[in-house]
Amino acid sequence: YYIDPDNEEMKIAYPTLLFDRNITDGRAMMCSVLTLSIGNNQGMGDVEYGKIYDIYFPPAYLRLFDGPNCNVVDMWRILNRGMSNGGLIVGTIIKPKLGLQPKPFGEACYAFWQGGDFIKNDEPQGNQ
Repeated sequence: YYIDPDNEEMKIAYPTLLFDRNITDGRAMMCSVLTLSIGNNQGMGDVEYGKIYDIYFPPAYLRLFDGPNCNVVDMWRILNRGMSNGGLIVGTIIKPKLGLQPKPFGEACYAFWQGGDFIKNDEPQGNQ
C-alpha cells in the first residue's frame, strides 16, 4: 500500500482473515502468520536485499495468540542439554519440494546434523 523508491521502502498490508486459525479453538497460529507474511520471500532472488524492519498486528488480532507451546528451557530439555544454559539452538530448512531427491536430501540432512540441532519441514503448516 506504500512504495518509496528513493528510500527503497515498501509497506505491505494483509487482511487478518488471510491467516489460518486453529480449527479446534479459533486461536491465531503464528506458523500461518510467518509462513504467509514472510515465508519464502526471504530466499527469493527478486527480493535479494529485502529486509523486514517492522511488523504490526491490530491489538484484537494479537489477543488471539495464546503464546508458544514451549520455551527455550523446554527445547534444551528436548535436545538433552543443560537446563540453565543449554546454549544456542541452530536449525535450517532444506527444500525437497524444489526437486531434491531422497538420497541427496538425506545426505544434506546428515551433513547439517553434524553441527546443527534440527531441520524444519518446508511445507506450510497451516490448515490446508
